[in-house]
Amino acid sequence: MYLLILKSNKMEIVVYAQHLNHAYFYLSFFNKLNKYDEISLYTESLSIYYTVKYSKKFKSRFNKVFLIPSRFPKQEIMKLELDFREEKILNYWVQYFKKPITESTNTYLSQKNWIADKILTKSIGFCWSGNKSTPLAFSKAVQLKGGDVFYSEITNFPKSVYFDKKGTNYYASLKDKYKESIQKEDPSNTTFKEQLLKLKKNQKKIPQANLNKKLKLYFILTGLQDYLFKNGERYNLVKTIASKFKIKYKIEDYILDLIDNNEWFDIHKLNLAKSSKSNISVLVPLQVYSDTQLHVFSKYKSAIEFIKHIVSISDRNITIDIKLHPAENSKYNTIIIELIKRINLLYPNIKIVDTAQITDYDAVLTINSTFGIDALLEDVKVISFGESLYSGLDFLLSYTNQFSGIRDAIEKYDSLVEKRNFNIFAKILFENFYYFNYYGNNNIERDVDRKPYLESLKRIDKSISSVFQQHKQ
Repeated sequence: MYLLILKSNKMEIVVYAQHLNHAYFYLSFFNKLNKYDEISLYTESLSIYYTVKYSKKFKSRFNKVFLIPSRFPKQEIMKLELDFREEKILNYWVQYFKKPITESTNTYLSQKNWIADKILTKSIGFCWSGNKSTPLAFSKAVQLKGGDVFYSEITNFPKSVYFDKKGTNYYASLKDKYKESIQKEDPSNTTFKEQLLKLKKNQKKIPQANLNKKLKLYFILTGLQDYLFKNGERYNLVKTIASKFKIKYKIEDYILDLIDNNEWFDIHKLNLAKSSKSNISVLVPLQVYSDTQLHVFSKYKSAIEFIKHIVSISDRNITIDIKLHPAENSKYNTIIIELIKRINLLYPNIKIVDTAQITDYDAVLTINSTFGIDALLEDVKVISFGESLYSGLDFLLSYTNQFSGIRDAIEKYDSLVEKRNFNIFAKILFENFYYFNYYGNNNIERDVDRKPYLESLKRIDKSISSVFQQHKQ
C-alpha cells in the first residue's frame, strides 16, 4: 500500500462534506491512506454532523466534527472583500435560492471567518467541487490560514473522480494543461477518446438513481433541513406546497406566477423564420434547475430561459429535440413538458424526446453540461452557451453574437473548429482521473479494477505528500 508517514510537525487535514456520500467517500479514502490521523470534518448538515459525531466508524477516522452555522447576525459588507470567483459563486444563492446579494454575501463571509477561526494551523483541505458558497467559504478559510485545498468532483465516467488544486469544472486546471499541450501533442491519436467512450458506455444509468435507501433518506433529511435553515424564497414550505398543488390542479395559475417572476415567456410572440434551406436537427439536453453550472457559469436563470433563447435563434426547418435531465425532479419537468407541448402546437419541429441517439443529430446545443463531452466523443458538433470545463477551446464552438442563428453557427462550424484537437483534451482528461468509486458507500475500491485503483492511490498520495513537503521547507 502507498502510505505517507508523517513526522512530528504534522499538518491537520480538514474535510468539508455537504452530502453523506461525501462523508462516506472521504471515510473510505482516508482509511486507505491510514497514516493521516489528524482529520477534522466540517459540514452544514445536521444529519451528517450527528452521524459523524456519534457513529463508531466515522469517529474512528474523524477526530473532530464541526457544524457550520447557516445564519449569522447582519454585518456591514465591504465589496472589496470578494474576489471574482466569490462574486460569481454567490450568484448561485441569488438565482437559485432567490436570496438578496447582501444577505448572501454576509452569510458567505461569516462562514469563511467562522471556519478560519476553528482551523488552528496550516492545513490540507478536501472540498467537493467548491462551486457553491459554503464549500468555497471552507476552501478560502483553509487558504487564509496558509493551507492548500484539493477540490474533488465525480466525473461523468463511471468509477472515476477528479482532484484539482485549482478547482473543478470551469476552474479546473485541465484547461491550462490543454493549452500547454496543444503545441506538442499529436492530435491524430484517438486512443484516449476511444477509452473514454468505452468507459462511458459502461454507465447505463445516472449513479444517483442507484443510491441505497439509507442515503436516499439522508437526502430527504437534508432537503427538510434546507426548508428549516436556508434563508431564501425558494425554500419556503408553504410556497412549495402551494406550487405543487397549482401544478397538479391549477396549471394556468402556476404559469401566471411564473410570468410574474419572469420565468415564463409569451409563446405567441415567438416568430420562427421560414427557411428555404434544408432540414437540420439539433439535440438540446437540459440541465437540472439546481445545477451550479447553470446558475454560476451561464446567463440563464433556468432551462426555460435557455429554451426561449434557442427557439429565438432557430428557423422552421430546424428540428429541435429537447431532452429532460434524468435527475431533475418531477415538478420542474412537468413545467418544461407543459411549455414544450404549447410550443409544439405552433411549431411541430420543437418537441421533447425521451431517449436520443447523439449521432442522429447535426449538433448538440448545451449550456455547459458534461453531455457536451459525450457528444464530442461521438464526433458530433457541439455548440456551448455557457462557461464550462471545455468551453472556449478550439475543438468546439462557443455561441456568440458573431452568429446570426443556430443554422449559421452549424454551417460555419467546420471552418472555425479544430476538431482533431479534442483527442488531446481526451488524453488530458483520461490521465487526470483517479479510479475510485464515489458511490462505493464506504468502499471506494468496490467494482474498480485493482491496477488503476492502486495507481490512483499512489498518485494522490504523492500529490498530498508534496504539499506536506512544501510546507515543511
